[in-house]
Amino acid sequence: MGSVYCEEEVSAETQAAIYRFLRFEVGFIELISAYRRAMRSHRDTVEDPHSATLALLARLDDLDSTLSVDDLTAYVEAEADAAMAVVRQAFLVSLFHFWERQVLTWSGRERYDHAAAMSWLGSNGGAPDAQLLRRLELACHVAKHGPGSSSQKLLALEPDHFRASDDADGECVLEITDDQVESYFHAVFKSAPRTPQIDR
Repeated sequence: MGSVYCEEEVSAETQAAIYRFLRFEVGFIELISAYRRAMRSHRDTVEDPHSATLALLARLDDLDSTLSVDDLTAYVEAEADAAMAVVRQAFLVSLFHFWERQVLTWSGRERYDHAAAMSWLGSNGGAPDAQLLRRLELACHVAKHGPGSSSQKLLALEPDHFRASDDADGECVLEITDDQVESYFHAVFKSAPRTPQIDR
């Protein structure tokens, strides 16, 4: 009886490539699903802060009575916005390191180098979005390390990833939107090498 995929035996190399890609797909789906779940509750709060405030009031018996419902609603909305900013940055870092690990696994390299990774992917069936992946790498470094050379490079490439700081120091602060995070997820997924073709 033949294989599910084809009449003839599939080489060990092809099987290994298929396995690596399937591991990538499963890991990617788990990561993007976790991101979307983490954002959902905060987004619901931002979209309807009054209901979230009433739910909070119902859970808290000893709330400071000097706060009005409107003040508390503004606080709840601001906290949800701040939480979403943290979630976006955390998943930006996770997404880049997921991508980095995958590229190192596929290419057999020990250290990630953007130019070398794009070259390897291009010659191994991938269609990497080199510009977006470079921006993802820089955004990851900025999220982890703050101001520095990566923030200056990213600011030159993507000024809309930043907002002016409220502090007197004049530094720009990384501020990623949902759409930007989703575009990075899309770039990672479409840049992976495809599974080898198997005759059917």
